Amino acid sequence: MAVQEKELQEQFKIVDLNQDGYIDASELKKIMKNLGMAHTEEEIEEMLKRADFNGSGKIEEDDFMTIMKEYLSNHRADEKDFAKELFDVFDYDKDGFITRSELQSALVDFLPEHVSKKDVSKMIKHASRSGKARPISFKEFEDLLIDVGFISR
Repeated sequence: MAVQEKELQEQFKIVDLNQDGYIDASELKKIMKNLGMAHTEEEIEEMLKRADFNGSGKIEEDDFMTIMKEYLSNHRADEKDFAKELFDVFDYDKDGFITRSELQSALVDFLPEHVSKKDVSKMIKHASRSGKARPISFKEFEDLLIDVGFISR
């Protein structure tokens, strides 16, 4: 999910009910939930601690924007790492490409239902930038994960 700066500003205004220009931990938690961002109590506390410069337990909008951009940047790096790990699971021969047979084998290993060779060819063809059923690179695999909303850009 790609979150834009405007969306962050809107969320800040929505949860800042008294419109004093500050939010606290519970309001930060609401924003994270509204944006569909997984978070732990520790992450919320750490974000608040990094942005609460005067120790009031609240953060102002500019500081909120700064920590959210940092959080999103770190989150995207984690997603890219996850995408690479997943790609490596499918790339059995570790040649940097996922072939139709590797995808077929991976799907048999991970999915309970049978996936036909024709369906696997369609998946590979869809992921391949050339539109042909040829092995796909990590970049093509990553783009596919972005297209289906599994990771953000």
